[in-house]
Amino acid sequence: MIKKGFLTAICALMIGFCGHVYADDAEIILDGSTSSSGFSVINSGSVTVMRAGGDTNVSVTGTITADSFVGDGSGLTGVVGGSGDGYSLDASDGTPENAVSVDADGNVGIGETAPLSALHVKNTDTSAAPHSKADELVLENITDAGLTLLSDNAGAGHIYFGDVGSSSVGRITYTHASTDAMEFFTNGSERMRIDSNGNIRIGNPGYSFALAVKGGVNGSGASGAFYAEDYSDVAGSFQRNGTNGDVVHLRKGSTVVGSISVADSSTTYNTTSDQRLKTNIIDLTEALDTVNKLQPRRFDWKVNNQSDIGLIAQEVLAVYPQAVSVPEDPKEMMMVDYSKFSTILIGAVKELLSENDSLRKTLNAENSALKAENRAIKATLTTFASELAVIKANQQQIDKKSVKIAKISN
Repeated sequence: MIKKGFLTAICALMIGFCGHVYADDAEIILDGSTSSSGFSVINSGSVTVMRAGGDTNVSVTGTITADSFVGDGSGLTGVVGGSGDGYSLDASDGTPENAVSVDADGNVGIGETAPLSALHVKNTDTSAAPHSKADELVLENITDAGLTLLSDNAGAGHIYFGDVGSSSVGRITYTHASTDAMEFFTNGSERMRIDSNGNIRIGNPGYSFALAVKGGVNGSGASGAFYAEDYSDVAGSFQRNGTNGDVVHLRKGSTVVGSISVADSSTTYNTTSDQRLKTNIIDLTEALDTVNKLQPRRFDWKVNNQSDIGLIAQEVLAVYPQAVSVPEDPKEMMMVDYSKFSTILIGAVKELLSENDSLRKTLNAENSALKAENRAIKATLTTFASELAVIKANQQQIDKKSVKIAKISN
């Protein structure tokens, strides 16, 4: 142990540098130019360096080794663990110990001495491990684990996804201000939104339904707005409860041009046919001739060799093009709208009825004429019968007279 007197003697040699030297049973003080600057060694073991102004300033070139630091540690820099494996801080009141730990790789653990990520916040241990592609931040708890973003009522909470090209290529935002909506962004643009009523809008359509999906704009972008697929079960379902009525509306722009309706045990497919939407209305002609030109076929489907009956799109196209859908891409398949044939069949039936009515009228006229002729023939036959009866009576008289004459002659 270095004696106090010896330190005093040493410091006395440095008065020209330090100013004044004081020594008593409690402390040794090397006083600087003012009473609030200098160096003091306290009998309790603490070391204080004061600079002008009275605030504490410790500056050491080299290494300070200590069992612990007292205070909030806000002024400490370059602190490393004594063992070389990391460093930890206890809570301000000493409990829990190792509240914050930094391992040898620089990973920080809060409530965890062996952090599993760059930042690992743990309440209670789960014995689980993070995915290797999502181990920069780990929040761990044995029951529920979560992350909370707090903002003002007029603000918003954000989670951004960035890369070297953009700091906001992807984003999830909850807007508190007026919409109370959850918004999802990809490639810098909003793609989906859940509004305050729980309605889901995908592609940012301009209307609200429980689920509203919008595909490409003006024919660009997605090849469709909605797709459902299942390997061996129903891929989608539309259900209407309560009263009978429409279950699906089909729109062109904002106008409903078709619908599917359901009743208790039936389904109806409807298409717009209001007179107010049409012009140049004329009667359909030559429907029967069109039907006669259509050629029903029996065939097998190539995909599964299943036998079927129907029409061939290319053949129908030459006869009744209104019933054939021809795709812009010639590699795509032509399709036939069999519902279109109802109109042409109605026309054909009407033409048959018209022909039948004409034939009936002709037959009726001919039948009336035949009846008249028959009546005339019957009248003539009646006359002939009367005349024949007279002739027979006359003949009988002649025969009687002939017998008399013959008797007289004999």
